[in-house]
Amino acid sequence: MRFLSVIFVLLVALTGCQKDDESSLADSIGGERIHADYLDFGKCFYASSNYDSVVIQNESAYKALEDSLRANNSKDCSDASLPNVNFNDYTLIGKWTGASGCSAEYEREVIKDNTKNIYLYKITVKSYGLCQMLISNMNWALIPKVPPGWKVEFEVNYEFSGDK
Repeated sequence: MRFLSVIFVLLVALTGCQKDDESSLADSIGGERIHADYLDFGKCFYASSNYDSVVIQNESAYKALEDSLRANNSKDCSDASLPNVNFNDYTLIGKWTGASGCSAEYEREVIKDNTKNIYLYKITVKSYGLCQMLISNMNWALIPKVPPGWKVEFEVNYEFSGDK
C-alpha cells in the first residue's frame, strides 16, 4: 500500500496541475480574445443551413436578413423584429452548425488577429445522446465593428458523447 501511495505522489508531482489558460488560443495565433454578445433571435426567426456563415455590416443588409429569416407560418411572428443594432459600432456575424443527438452545448469565442487582419469566430459544438435528431444553431454574435480590409473567418469543431 505504501508503494502505491509513493507512485501516486510521484505521478502528481511529475504531471503537476495545469490551470486552463483562457487566452491560449488567442496567444497561439498572435491575437486577443474580444468581447462578443451571443444572440438568440427567438422562435420567429429561423436560419437554415442555406446561410452557412453571415457577416452583416450595415442596416440594409440587416433588414434583408430579417425579412429572409422571418417565420411566416405563425401570426404571432408577423410583427416581430430583430433587435436594434448600431452598425457604426458593431458587426453581426453568424455561423450555422448542425449536430445529431439528444442535446447540444456550445462554446464560442472570437479572436482578433492583428497580424493577419482577421476575426476568428471559433465554435465548439458538443452533442450528447443517441437520439436521431438534428440540433441546429446559427450562433449569432455581435462584435465590435470589423474595420475595412479585415476578414471574418469561422472555425467549427464537433465533439460527440453518447452519454448525458
